[in-house]
Amino acid sequence: QITDSAGTVVQDLSCYDFLQSDAGAPESTHPSLWRIAQLNAVHGLFKVCDGVYQVRNLDISNLSVIVGETGYIVVDPLFSRETAAAAMNLVYEHLGKRPITGIIYTHSHLDHFGGVLGVIEESDARERQVPIIAPADFMDHAVSENIYTGVAEAKRNQFMFGTLLPRGVHGQITSSLGIGVSTGVSTLLAPTISVGSAGATVKVDGIEFEFISASGAEAPSEFHFRVPRYGASCLAENLSRVMHNIYTLRGAPVRDALLWSKIIDQCLDQTNDVEVVFMGHHWPVWGRANIEEFLQKQRDMYRFMHDETLRLINHGYTGIEIAELLEMPEELASYWPNRGLYGSLSHNVKAIYQRYLGWFDGNPANLHPLPPKQAGARYVDAMGGADRVVELARDACSAGDYRWASELLKHVLAHDESHCAARALQADSFEQMGYQAESGPWRNFYLSGAQELRNETTNDSRSSADRGRELVRAMDVPQLIDFIGIRFDGTGNSDLDGLFEVVVDGNSYFVGVGNGCISSRRFLRRGERPDAVMAVSREAFAPLCQGEIALPDAVADGIVVITGDAHRIERFWHSLDVFDGRFSLTTIRE
Repeated sequence: QITDSAGTVVQDLSCYDFLQSDAGAPESTHPSLWRIAQLNAVHGLFKVCDGVYQVRNLDISNLSVIVGETGYIVVDPLFSRETAAAAMNLVYEHLGKRPITGIIYTHSHLDHFGGVLGVIEESDARERQVPIIAPADFMDHAVSENIYTGVAEAKRNQFMFGTLLPRGVHGQITSSLGIGVSTGVSTLLAPTISVGSAGATVKVDGIEFEFISASGAEAPSEFHFRVPRYGASCLAENLSRVMHNIYTLRGAPVRDALLWSKIIDQCLDQTNDVEVVFMGHHWPVWGRANIEEFLQKQRDMYRFMHDETLRLINHGYTGIEIAELLEMPEELASYWPNRGLYGSLSHNVKAIYQRYLGWFDGNPANLHPLPPKQAGARYVDAMGGADRVVELARDACSAGDYRWASELLKHVLAHDESHCAARALQADSFEQMGYQAESGPWRNFYLSGAQELRNETTNDSRSSADRGRELVRAMDVPQLIDFIGIRFDGTGNSDLDGLFEVVVDGNSYFVGVGNGCISSRRFLRRGERPDAVMAVSREAFAPLCQGEIALPDAVADGIVVITGDAHRIERFWHSLDVFDGRFSLTTIRE
């Protein structure tokens, strides 16, 4: 078990001991998913090659270590501070205690940087000027994905990774990219070196790294790198031992499958002199022939999905229809790393459709549909009432047609979320679809939905706000002001207007409020005068923006000083919304 400073368990690896069974996959688990779950449960410190090591499966991702001349360069320090600290303890125990001489974030996803403060203290990194290297625009994307929509994404993350599910053959068995996501505190230190589209060669602790831009595919900000001294290449998360997501079910902009295939194709040239490639998830690939096959098959998988989807689009098929029609060629489908264990062919081709043509399928009947609650009430009425619809859904379940049962029950629950028989039967249908799913996220979504409908969900001990607190502290002031704009309830406060000067550590930022939204800039326009001035330290501004500190309390304690029209700025601050994540994903919001 890995615990935090208060003794709370944030990762319990013993929960996966049931995967050690030699009896084969149970009936409640897809055989392929069972196998990747078993492999993901193998955890510890592994040697990749001379000078390169990985700690695998203490968290959903890998922490990699490059041995420098005097210390360790750490690559992708996991999801949370606690698991990263545990990973480094393994490194120190088996490889010896040495200082951290560099940090590398391969891309902007939280599970590849969130544990950085478990690897190195902020004061130590600053005092020793430890280089922190990341791809261009890293902070913008790390913030937009993990903070701006962080509460909604955290809720969907719980479903996608089965965070609240019991571990076992009837619950969460794997995330497919690794074991389950840890529940510790996520942190962030801002990069000190940014690598742009042209790439760069950087020497860290005597080791030369050749960084190669790979943004726009698996992540909007991402790079690969070569370590010539050790004959190894890191391919970040553009390559993995599973089919990845063109669209991730937790929610994010749709990725570019065509660019993804081209980036992998370039890897064939960038790795033609190495004997091992390693990634942010799963285990490495050793040997030239294996590396070439791996790259070619994964390249062709993404290219096939892209081109075939567009071919069928141009025959007039919609995304939903294409997902039912398309099958991967046997040459690609039979290659183990191309299995739909994480991403699925079904939801990936829908995503490709969405990337090119958006949510509207061209049928006017779908241009302005009724919202689910209204449509649900009318469907239920048209089919003879809720009890009759439940009866039809029960017949569908008996026939093994769980998709149709779920469709019917969706309308009943949109109409009346408290209908006990509908909730119970929908949970049963979700459960059966979860047991059949080859994709780990599909299984986890279905089983989490069943759990929610049965009112078995226990609120996570750490709110998304708690987990995001350290990330908010790493944001720059313009990002914090943008976050305030997201929290501002413009609908209920459209009459509020004003211009405020926010002075953070002596630097002025001007925030305009009007027409139900904010605007911000670093200068005053001709004839403008702020209605109020708020002075605050950088250290206090982040928790103030997050709502961790109330403005009246901050003023009373002297943390914030307001001059001018204090009432107006206080009204603005009072209008900031609070996101607690306490909403359902299986029923309709009022």
